[in-house]
Amino acid sequence: MKIALIVALREVRSYLQDKADLAFSLLLPIITFALIYGAFGGSGLFHGTAYIVNEDTNGTYSQQLVDNIKKQDSLTIQLLSRTDAENKLNRADVNIIFIIPSDFSSKLNAGQPVELMVMQRGNGG
Repeated sequence: MKIALIVALREVRSYLQDKADLAFSLLLPIITFALIYGAFGGSGLFHGTAYIVNEDTNGTYSQQLVDNIKKQDSLTIQLLSRTDAENKLNRADVNIIFIIPSDFSSKLNAGQPVELMVMQRGNGG
C-alpha cells in the first residue's frame, strides 16, 4: 500500500509540473460543454412533418383535429390528396401518412367509433 501511495504522489507531482497538460485538462471539459450547448442548446428535441389526407373535407371534427395538430410547435402539417400521398409513399418521399376517412365527423356525431387509417412505407399500409 505504501508503494502505491508513493507512485501516486509522484504522478500527481509530475502532472502538476506540466503546465500545458494541466491547462488542457482544465479547459477541455469547458470547451466540450460549450460545443455541446452550442449544438443542442435552445432548440427542441424533435421537429417533424405530419402528412395528412383529410377525406372528410367539410367535417367539423376532422377540421378540429387538423387545427389541434397544427397548434403543436414540434409539428408541421402538410395536407395531401390520397393519390399524392400514395405516390409519395411509393417513391419513398415519406414513411407514414395519416388518413382521416370521409365519414369521420358523421360517425362522431352519431356516437359511433371512428378510425384513422395509417399508411406506412414498407408494410403494405
